[in-house]
Amino acid sequence: NSKRFASHPCCRQAENSIWYDKLHSDQFHIRYYIGQLIGIWTLGLLAPFTARFRTVNQNPLPTEPTLQPYGINYCDSYAINHFDSNITKKLYQIWQFHQSLHIKFTYHHIQYTVFLFLFSYVLLFSFEPIYDDKSSIHPAEIYVILSVTCMLIEEIRIFFSQDSLSLMGKCYNYFGYFFKQLCLISFILFYIGLILRFKANGYSETFQAARVFLGYDLWLWWMRSLTFITVSPFLGPHLVSIGKMLKNLAFFAIFIAVMMTAYGVASRSMAFYGTFPFTGREIFKAILYPVYYLLYTNLSGELSGLDESTYDTTSIATHVLLAFHMLLINVLLVNLLIAMFNQSFQDVQSIQTDIWNYQQYAVVREYYDRPPLFLPFSTIFDIIALIKMFCHWYLRVRYNYANPLQRVFKVIAVQPELELVWQEFESASTYAYAQREALTKIDRGTVENDSVSRESGGTSGDLSGSNNRKENDAITQLRNEFKIAIRDIRNDIRLIAKQK
Repeated sequence: NSKRFASHPCCRQAENSIWYDKLHSDQFHIRYYIGQLIGIWTLGLLAPFTARFRTVNQNPLPTEPTLQPYGINYCDSYAINHFDSNITKKLYQIWQFHQSLHIKFTYHHIQYTVFLFLFSYVLLFSFEPIYDDKSSIHPAEIYVILSVTCMLIEEIRIFFSQDSLSLMGKCYNYFGYFFKQLCLISFILFYIGLILRFKANGYSETFQAARVFLGYDLWLWWMRSLTFITVSPFLGPHLVSIGKMLKNLAFFAIFIAVMMTAYGVASRSMAFYGTFPFTGREIFKAILYPVYYLLYTNLSGELSGLDESTYDTTSIATHVLLAFHMLLINVLLVNLLIAMFNQSFQDVQSIQTDIWNYQQYAVVREYYDRPPLFLPFSTIFDIIALIKMFCHWYLRVRYNYANPLQRVFKVIAVQPELELVWQEFESASTYAYAQREALTKIDRGTVENDSVSRESGGTSGDLSGSNNRKENDAITQLRNEFKIAIRDIRNDIRLIAKQK
């Protein structure tokens, strides 16, 4: 249901406003981009003079807040302009510049890019073994180790700050996202490689194993950078297409593995009998490895080996088996895989807008809780947040105490009466949305029934006409109920406004 509601136009507009927070939501001119870049490169010190913030066109200015500061309050006039002096306003704008989700995302993107390039530099040019008489490592490697540790603390904070209260619920929500699974594997591989790296002495097998673990780990970190394209409406939905294609590829790999193993064992038993010993390394080298590259039409090695065979009968039989194998692999199964990929792409393309709207909501939700600045400064906020969460958990379990000021992803009114009206309005809006969806389905069914009745005619047309009249009466009744509910809510809001 959250996916359906996230695609609503009002939700998209609200997400865009939350994304910029106290910055103005219209930031699409080149001078505004330049102003933001100046603010970012000066760590927000020049942001009050170069960035575009929200303004208040209300006279007189409000003297009391309308929304709670621990919730979403980008539209609160008091939070935007309630300062006694110009200096206080500029300092507040510096803080709000860093609190903008757009600026948090930019900081995170820059920090992650720097981390990837330094990690790549370490493994390519400065990954040397540690000797007993020389234990110094490159400063870039120290930065990489600290960055991964800080990111681990950040992921721990993200895991425990989820809405679900139970541990199983947190695990289900966290690891249900594919890139979070990559994140866990990345941390495991990194620390295994780091332990092996400091345990090794010189160019030993342990050091080579550390290089392998860290090399695979670097590949995963680069793959994780694909999460940044989710903010793009053109590229974000294709991540879902890639995920569906990976499932198709896993299904396809089972058939490939069976057919490759069948050909490899059968061909080696006929034309290459006795050419390799019974060891795991030689079996992989002689059976599985060369047969795998037949998938890419690399036939030169296989054909030369068959031509050099001393037995003509087995060589000819293997040639026939190879031709049949290539027909199955390169014609039948490859075209089947292409058809499955095309079907997955078409399925995602038909709901591309809804997918991106939900991705946008997920990104907004993630960066709403993310601390400002970048590593390692943001780690200070993560540690403080973890301490607060532990204290709140202890107070809730031990004394049944709930923290009313905990930061939440919701617009919360200061006046309880206004909050009650908003809850009723949300319920009515949800009911109206579900009602519109039901009416749309009924209208579609009515159109289909009309077309069927016109085609069939006779008695069936009379019956379908009677059913259509009943459906139209039900639609009219639902619309009247909806109008009455909206009218009652508007009257309640007017009464509360008069009382204030």
